[in-house]
Amino acid sequence: MSVSDRFDKNWDDVARNAGYINERDMLENMYLGADLSLKQIGERLGCSGHAVMHHLDKWGIERRSRGGNNNTAQQTRKLFRLDQRVILFGDLNEIAKTVGVSSSLLWKYRKSIKENLPWNFVYSPQPQACNDTQSSANATSA
Repeated sequence: MSVSDRFDKNWDDVARNAGYINERDMLENMYLGADLSLKQIGERLGCSGHAVMHHLDKWGIERRSRGGNNNTAQQTRKLFRLDQRVILFGDLNEIAKTVGVSSSLLWKYRKSIKENLPWNFVYSPQPQACNDTQSSANATSA
């Protein structure tokens, strides 16, 4: 079987048999809508992930970066959206589990934050003055 035979398979017929309007609709639904990988789509259609990639390119459907949502850039973006004080002062493993990132990535991100802090940033959490003031006010009134 030559390379052109594998790519010349009538994908519109495959799409219609699978319940889609045409090839483009099928690829957009599976790749963008269902968030399937190239390999997963290929397994469903009986071809390779490279054949799926060829057809995505043919239709101008933009491919995701390798690793999808698990690549480092996506993971770091999740951390950037959080309140940075939570990252600095919170429990490393608890934050990593809650956000869905590895603890090693979180540790590296925390380290980069500490290196870029302004010189006058107070690193330790401040004691709550409200509780001290209220307790001293109660002691003087009694």
